[in-house]
Amino acid sequence: MSLTPIKIIISARAGAAAVDNEKLCEQVSRIFTENRIDVDLSLAHSGAELNALALDAARGPYKVIVAGGGDGTVTALTDASGRDVDDDLGDPGRGTRRASPR
Repeated sequence: MSLTPIKIIISARAGAAAVDNEKLCEQVSRIFTENRIDVDLSLAHSGAELNALALDAARGPYKVIVAGGGDGTVTALTDASGRDVDDDLGDPGRGTRRASPR
């Protein structure tokens, strides 16, 4: 396992309504575990929970924090970091884009 876990926060409200978020979390966790990567995965059921998880992750030992959701999920994580985000963020669905306006 890796020395520092990767934090993944998935928004339960993002995506298609037919998605089984609990099953998705289990699948993602299994993939990381099979590849010997220590992952700490959380499923946020509300905006308040998402913000709390993002703040905890930003204060935690994580070197990598992954947002699974839409623009609101990404915004919550970048806002929680307390840093000016100057680096481009990769969005596999749309290519690379700016996290926030300068």
